[in-house]
Amino acid sequence: MIKLKLICSLGLVLTFMALSSTQSFAQAPSYKNFEWEILKVGYGNIPNSIINSSGVAIGGEVRYNISDYYSIGLGTDFLFSFANAQNDNIDGEFFASSTLSVDRYFSNTSGTRTFVGAAIGSAQSTVVFIRNGEETERFGEETSVALGLRGGIEIGHLRLTAQYQYTPKSTVSNGIGITAGLTLWGGYKGNDL
Repeated sequence: MIKLKLICSLGLVLTFMALSSTQSFAQAPSYKNFEWEILKVGYGNIPNSIINSSGVAIGGEVRYNISDYYSIGLGTDFLFSFANAQNDNIDGEFFASSTLSVDRYFSNTSGTRTFVGAAIGSAQSTVVFIRNGEETERFGEETSVALGLRGGIEIGHLRLTAQYQYTPKSTVSNGIGITAGLTLWGGYKGNDL
């Protein structure tokens, strides 16, 4: 656990060092430097869960456009999956991750561009069983390294993303999210919406 926290802390320090050093010499000439995906919402699934149910994905991310083709970001994602919801009984699983990501864009001439990316960070999943309105069992509150792959398209200030987060630890679930997010700032400089 301490090793994982140390790796995540080191990742954050290196990210901020990279961001502060790149500001003086590397900027995206066609896109605004910083963007904040204030809220992304969509479909979520925890594929290796004992709950085995689809749910909701929410999250957010702050990105810095290093160039027209690359960005680096810090984000959080939450997946909620519920099953057997009858009366006061419910089974649920929660997946949370914090990641450092790098995206590669394939266009630099308009406000619409596709991208692929990779991420590394930490993830935690928890399973909860509620019977007659009271929590009867909770397990799986463990943390693991999270490795993610994603792709999508940016259309102005709308970002559509599909991502998969893998956790090598068998006691922590993986996560799938298909989301639509609204960004503040950011975007193509020729299109100030």
